Amino acid sequence: MTQLTLEAVAERLEALERKVAELTTPAIRPGTGDRDAAPKAAALRDQFYAEAARFPDTEAGFATQKELYRQWRADSAFEPYWTLLDRLLARDFADTRKWSALADAARHLRESGTYDFDAWRERREYDLKHANDHLP
Repeated sequence: MTQLTLEAVAERLEALERKVAELTTPAIRPGTGDRDAAPKAAALRDQFYAEAARFPDTEAGFATQKELYRQWRADSAFEPYWTLLDRLLARDFADTRKWSALADAARHLRESGTYDFDAWRERREYDLKHANDHLP
């Protein structure tokens, strides 16, 4: 296994958060006549992400969380999240603890204020923009 830097971990977590948001944002169809559809979808989204972002500390808590995921997987209201729920149900407790450690490290990095994420993003944008400058 390769050694990851905190910057790489933070970058990967941000990319995963963007991908999860992209894949799971429910589409509200206009003209369906349900004026409460958007608030309901937003409430389900918030509920789903709050639970998915939580990493249980004990195996009993993990088992409880998996049972909730199974209930959501059977509920058609959570259909936009079924793909992610399948992935969440497939993971084991050890894998969850690894992600928890990575999330804690990223949170510490953000809260410490010692890392300039804006400078990193600007440098990355510059590097991507000028990646082929050395080519004829």
